[in-house]
Amino acid sequence: MQQNTLDRVREDLATMNAALGKELPFGAADVRFYVVTAVASGLFAVSHVLGVHGGWPLFLSGLPTLLAFTAYVGYVAAKSRRASTVDITRRKEYRKTLLILLPVIVASLGGRYWAARAGMSHLQFGGATLVVVGCGFAIIGLTGPRPARYPRSYWLTGALPLIAGGVWIPFCAFRQALSAAGWMAAALLGLLAIVLHYDLRRRDERVSDGAD
Repeated sequence: MQQNTLDRVREDLATMNAALGKELPFGAADVRFYVVTAVASGLFAVSHVLGVHGGWPLFLSGLPTLLAFTAYVGYVAAKSRRASTVDITRRKEYRKTLLILLPVIVASLGGRYWAARAGMSHLQFGGATLVVVGCGFAIIGLTGPRPARYPRSYWLTGALPLIAGGVWIPFCAFRQALSAAGWMAAALLGLLAIVLHYDLRRRDERVSDGAD
């Protein structure tokens, strides 16, 4: 009986927050994606430590990460079309994610072309890109508006592995850089999953306290 009451309160609160634009823009499915992709990235890094390099073994070691990312993009595309009142805020967030992905891909290709013309190696360009993105995360976390849609810790936690990986990768050999990228992705996604899970749990605790 109490569980039914909690569920009803949670649904009512989510509906009101969605109408006010205050519902969290992420859910448990996003946390699961982060965890699965972090594990897949960790396995990719481990495979290089064990000596998997080049050809089909290299492709197969990176396949779980690729499949997880592809599945999440499909999930985001599907969720962005849902008409549920409760999911209004998340639907808008998923649409923004899709709109951001295309220019990011185009900018990456353009940046890579410019870097090649400027004489930068793949690793130098990749490292510089990671540092810039990491600094962007840090700036958003430190100067973003309050209350923020994502917790401050989301941006600051994400900045650490991005900047560390960006500084580390240019000094690695190519094979070592692949392993470093896997470790960085595993750390980034794992830490972000913890942050989002904690924020979702705090929301549920507030709902439970309100129901009591």
